[in-house]
Amino acid sequence: MARRILQKILPGSDNHFLCGDFDEIYNDIYTEKGPAAARLWYWYQLVQSLPRIIAHFISWRIVMFMNFLKITLRNLKRHKGYSFINIAGLAIGMTFVLAIMIFIQHELSYDRHHEKASQIYRVNTILGNSDSENKIAAASPAVAQALVNECPEVLQATRIFKTLTAHTVKNRDQSFFEERFYYADPTVFEVFTFPLLKGDPQTALAQPHSVILTLETADKYFPREDPMGKTLLVNDGEGDVAYLVKGIAADNPENSHFHFDFLASFANQEISQVTNWFLIATHTYILLQKDYPPSQLETKFPELIHKYAGPLFGEQYTFDDWLSEGNKFEMFLQPLLDIHLHSKNIRAQLETNGNIVTVTIFSLIAFFILLIACVNFMNLTTARSSIRANEIGVRKVLGSSRLLLVRQFLVESVLLSLFSLVLALTFLRFSLPFLNNLLGRQLQVTALFNWHVLPTLIAFALFTGLLAGAYPAFFLSAFHPVRILKGQFEAAKRKSRLRYGLVVFQFSLSVILFIGTAVISSQLKYIQDREMGFDKEHLVTLRTTAGILNRQDALKQELLQNPDLLSVSLSSSLPGKQTFEDPFRK
Repeated sequence: MARRILQKILPGSDNHFLCGDFDEIYNDIYTEKGPAAARLWYWYQLVQSLPRIIAHFISWRIVMFMNFLKITLRNLKRHKGYSFINIAGLAIGMTFVLAIMIFIQHELSYDRHHEKASQIYRVNTILGNSDSENKIAAASPAVAQALVNECPEVLQATRIFKTLTAHTVKNRDQSFFEERFYYADPTVFEVFTFPLLKGDPQTALAQPHSVILTLETADKYFPREDPMGKTLLVNDGEGDVAYLVKGIAADNPENSHFHFDFLASFANQEISQVTNWFLIATHTYILLQKDYPPSQLETKFPELIHKYAGPLFGEQYTFDDWLSEGNKFEMFLQPLLDIHLHSKNIRAQLETNGNIVTVTIFSLIAFFILLIACVNFMNLTTARSSIRANEIGVRKVLGSSRLLLVRQFLVESVLLSLFSLVLALTFLRFSLPFLNNLLGRQLQVTALFNWHVLPTLIAFALFTGLLAGAYPAFFLSAFHPVRILKGQFEAAKRKSRLRYGLVVFQFSLSVILFIGTAVISSQLKYIQDREMGFDKEHLVTLRTTAGILNRQDALKQELLQNPDLLSVSLSSSLPGKQTFEDPFRK
């Protein structure tokens, strides 16, 4: 065994001589002192030699790497035009791939800033009949407390409520329409991680008419002064109500499935005391025990629904009779980390979410772009193989093995990939503002330099280099030195059918991407230009509060006094916008 280990770790040139010497000494000791002493001596020599062998191995690998680096830099300097085209082509492809990587990372990072994100679930409701069903991202206000009381695995529950209309918030002579005005239970801080810069999370929402502001909102209403203990007048359509500022929260991260500017106590809302399980009005979140399977909790939902929703029916027409007619009332849990990307068919969301299909499509596009860039790198490298043919021939004549040549070309490819990565990051830095404007995001290049992303970035460069350099390395190292030195290289080069296949493959992928882009562009143009049934160019919408609806006739008459207005109408939402009050509407 010791001999086999020695043969494995020794270089080929030293293997024969050193093992032969060890065998001779081993046989002498074996004859004089026996097998045990001989084996002990052999193992001792192996252990004693290992540090030197390893140091020798590492030092020569460093020497070879420096040699490969020197050769690579010389080739880049000698063939500047080719080097620029090759590196720039790979860098442009990597720029697009990195941009898509940042976007995908951003989409996958939603709600992960909450400390107990993996234990948080949203309670969704299914209402419908035999013909159709509606999945709703909300539940009755009574569900939260029932789950805490009936299910010991539910550690805590909280409710979040948002009215349909904007609130008017006043402070002295300032008045603003506020869309992101939410109501919540005090337990919201036990479920979610919303750091309070000022205030006590245990008591901030305990009293009615108390409110928490984000830091940005506090600066907006109370510039250069401490808002704690101050009051704001809030009008939700039923008159001004004074709210006491009890806390200042950090601004919401962009990668959150909902964002609030105001978080007010839910206790002062009448709907918080509703016991009717059919009134679907609040977004309910629960905190489960760690590693508790949510599917096990879902098995208890039918019994709970019968217990709390059944009494709403009479004795002659029971809840079971209603269900037997094909009606449906169910609840299911959705992981917090799935809300942003996996809520396509779930209605009444707090905010517009993303889509896992979009992430998948972008991932495929990134892969295809990277593949095209790598194929382009392969073709450019093999196309100039005649320039390096003499170098390869001379190296082989002087004793270089094919394996050593493969290593050399792979190292060159990886180094070029690293150069391209640096250039791609530079391109990305200057192109991100345009990308953010296009996607409506705030993506940052620094997202690629986190401790858990940086290794992936380096692995990406290594993978790209190995993928792009694998074929050229094996193709170039296979040249026969005799044929090269006799001038027969061109005939061999013409037989490279694989390279021509790669060219066809590269152009085919490019055409597919172009066609896909054209189709998507035409579909978006169709959606934007489609006739909606009204004149969009001459229709103006005004945001109002709920209180205006009580005086809508007077408002209409006042507006119609303006000769530039042809007609006036009021609605609870914009045309085409889903309303939370009517979940069955399609």
